[in-house]
Amino acid sequence: MKTAYLSKSILSLLATTLLVTTASSKIVREVDETIDLDGIETVDIQISGGNITIAGSDRSDLQFNLDMVFKSDSESEAEEMEKDVTRVVKKQGDTLVIKVEYDRSFWESAVSRHRGVHFDASLELPSELAANAHTNGGNVDVSNQNNKVKVSTNGGNIRINDTKGELNAHTNGGNIVVSGQFGPADLRTNGGNISILATNASIDAHTNGGNIDAVFSDGLTDRSKLTTNRGNITASLPQDYAFDLKAVSPTDGVRYNYDGALKGEIKNKKIDAAVNGGGPLLSLKTYGGQIEITNL
Repeated sequence: MKTAYLSKSILSLLATTLLVTTASSKIVREVDETIDLDGIETVDIQISGGNITIAGSDRSDLQFNLDMVFKSDSESEAEEMEKDVTRVVKKQGDTLVIKVEYDRSFWESAVSRHRGVHFDASLELPSELAANAHTNGGNVDVSNQNNKVKVSTNGGNIRINDTKGELNAHTNGGNIVVSGQFGPADLRTNGGNISILATNASIDAHTNGGNIDAVFSDGLTDRSKLTTNRGNITASLPQDYAFDLKAVSPTDGVRYNYDGALKGEIKNKKIDAAVNGGGPLLSLKTYGGQIEITNL
């Protein structure tokens, strides 16, 4: 494995362990690092394929754990494959960048489909730092961050819990689940469902091919917009909450099962009205499903 440390002055490599286990044609190598974060405001991790877990804590440094799972029948082959793994830790301004890649070409990987490397990266870092994460083919899980969070995956699910700063989460082929308290959120998936369980929030959420289920237990902090091209939308809010509602479903219509009084345009497939006198705007639109607004 090739490891590059740029800006060594920011790193405090307190402990690195390498563990090897073999089971069912898989060989796992584990790397643990503790990294100093002096002068760092954002941690950015990028891996070529696998899962990323980020957890905020009250620690002042970064604990980085990496499992490299080699699909191989022998130690010697895994050692050869590990030579094509590059791990880079570097400082770019006030950002700490961690990159883990398996340096095999597309054609090499296509010829050896039964061989490859899967990464599982876990980071525990101060909750006040901003966090960015990207994987080409896995899940992303983030919890307990108080600053901005930006995550993306080309082929997996995203789960977010209690991120109090601005949130940006995009996946090309998976579901998004957000819960707890978080700041303004932009959620995008090309082929999955979106589930929102928020204390209060301002959310812009869109899916091309799934359903959206949103529960705002304390209402909205600002406008929220939920749209899907081919799915249903369900939005639940506290009873007697005041908000403005725009809901459009040209195919299956809008079901209004909320106790609040409506004033405005009310039709089977469209509602544009103030609820309980009006307030933050909740905009709901589906091009191929039903919309339902309910009480909590």
